[in-house]
Amino acid sequence: MTARKAAAAVLVALGAAVAGCGSSCPSEPAATDPTAQDSLLCNGSAGQVDVALALCAACSGSAPSCVPDLTNLAAANQIFLDTSWSVCSGSSCGSRSCQQVHCAIAVGAGTYTVLTNAASAGTNAFTLGVESSTSTCAWQP
Repeated sequence: MTARKAAAAVLVALGAAVAGCGSSCPSEPAATDPTAQDSLLCNGSAGQVDVALALCAACSGSAPSCVPDLTNLAAANQIFLDTSWSVCSGSSCGSRSCQQVHCAIAVGAGTYTVLTNAASAGTNAFTLGVESSTSTCAWQP
């Protein structure tokens, strides 16, 4: 095999790997990090609250998403924010990076415990206070 053919074969293989990292990348849970800058921001009031979370990992992810699960809202005043992103098998890994995701939650006035995916097994939790004209949030210790 000549050097030119070998180089062409490498380029084809690299192209296939990169092409495989498009919209077909699998979705994986994305962890929140309470220590990250701007890790939790809340805006809105009763009816609609926007929660911005920092999702952090050592491998790069793309297309972060957040789906509120209100299954335990009536029984326990608890909301789970199911955060995920697309992670390709060829994603670059190394230094930790964070991306922000916005979660729209339709809730009335009240105080809620909100759970998110954690980097280790389990969840992170924060308290969400919603009033008729404002909202507040703070990570729980």
